[in-house]
Amino acid sequence: MVEKPDSNRLSQLRERMKTLDDAFEDLHRAYYTRGRGDTRVPTYEELREAAEAFVKANHEYQKARWGRVRVRLSVSKLLR
Repeated sequence: MVEKPDSNRLSQLRERMKTLDDAFEDLHRAYYTRGRGDTRVPTYEELREAAEAFVKANHEYQKARWGRVRVRLSVSKLLR
């Protein structure tokens, strides 16, 4: 029998994933608009690290929720 995931842990993982997703989207937008306005232009390495952190958090959430990774994300597709 499959063990039901802990709802507190799932909500924590979901919040962490959302926070990392928002941070990645902000960096992605600043990188491709070359930091128009008051924002600085992030480096490609910063953008890649943010994407890697989001992918890792997403995979952790999927493993906690379903016991395996159902949708495998890749950094290269996120950086398009």
